[in-house]
Amino acid sequence: MSGYGQNSYTPAPSGAPSGGQAGGVDKMVIIAIVGAVIAFIGTFLNWSYSDTASGGVKGKEFTDGIIVMITAGLAAAALVGVIVAKKAQLTIAGAGLALISLVIGALNLFDPDRAAIAKAEDENSDQGEQFSSEQIEEAIKALDFSAAPGVYMVVIGALAAAVCGFLAFKNSRAAR
Repeated sequence: MSGYGQNSYTPAPSGAPSGGQAGGVDKMVIIAIVGAVIAFIGTFLNWSYSDTASGGVKGKEFTDGIIVMITAGLAAAALVGVIVAKKAQLTIAGAGLALISLVIGALNLFDPDRAAIAKAEDENSDQGEQFSSEQIEEAIKALDFSAAPGVYMVVIGALAAAVCGFLAFKNSRAAR
């Protein structure tokens, strides 16, 4: 039994992680990785959809989606590299790549016809340029496309990856 005035508190070992870290890895980096993976997965889903047309346009079916697929995948890889190689400098690379994905996703979110026009122009060029770009744009605008879940996933995931990546980099610089 301990008497009055005796200290029963024993401090944690000096190598224990602090409260802002999960197992020695900054939580911001983990959130950034999850965001980049969500953005990557979003490229496989519809980015724009029309009830009057037959379905929608997936991100992987046109150039913008392929660019997002590459940048989000590289962002996730760079952010995993932060954990594996213990290189805090990679957080800024991951955040920058996520920012590229965010900009492209936002462009497609605010202009849902963009994906459909790009896909239609690609298909038109594959078939020997049967229609002009103006005719394609006019036809697509008449179909009334709207943003679909895939582009929302890209924007939300890339935003999380970019913000948390930049915050993780800032925190790593402040810890020095």
